[in-house]
Formats: sequence, structure tokens, C-alpha cells
Amino acid sequence: MTRIRKGNRELSVEDGSVDAYIADGWQILDARGNVVRHGTTVSYSGLLIENNELKQTVKRLETVVASLEAEGARKEADIAALVDELEKVKAAQNGVATPSPNASEAKDGTKPARNAKTKE
Repeated sequence: MTRIRKGNRELSVEDGSVDAYIADGWQILDARGNVVRHGTTVSYSGLLIENNELKQTVKRLETVVASLEAEGARKEADIAALVDELEKVKAAQNGVATPSPNASEAKDGTKPARNAKTKE
């Protein structure tokens, strides 16, 4: 067990958790109560500086994310166009005509009736 102190509060903690307490600003004491190791302390102004730096980093990363999303959308559109082109090429190689959007229309512009019985 190790004795630690922060302000006017003293505790006995297990040796394995001493580093976590030092990071929180606690001091390690010897058997006589003398400070053996000081904890790290962070000032309020230091926290404000760190906060402002993190805000700037977040803004930069948001810009990067937006540009990557736009690039991804462009690439998806390119992929869709290439897939369509590939299907057309495969159909042409197999000798299959690609249907036009109005393939069901007759030459005179009329559509055939569905399930229409033919006269014999």
C-alpha cells in the first residue's frame, strides 16, 4: 500500500493504481509523510488552451469528412455509370439487343394491349 495526498486529503492505495492517482494530481508520500513524487497538475488556462485546440481539430476533421463524403458520392455515380456500360458491352457481345426505354411501343407509338387475345 502506498500513501498519497491531494490537498488536505490522504489515502492508502494499492501500488498498481498509483500511476492513475499521479495523473489526477495526487502526491506520493513516504513513511514519514514527505513528498516522494508529485502528481501532474493542469491549470484552468491549460485546459482552455487544450479545449480550443480540440475545437479547431474537430472543425478541420468535419471539413475533411464532408469532402470525403462528396468524393464518395461522385465515385458511386461513376461506378453506377461503369456498371451500366459494362452491361451494355456484355449484351452486345452476347448478341442481345439492349431494350430501349420504349421497347414495348409499336412503331406507330401505340402500346400493345396486355393479355390481348389474338384473332385467328
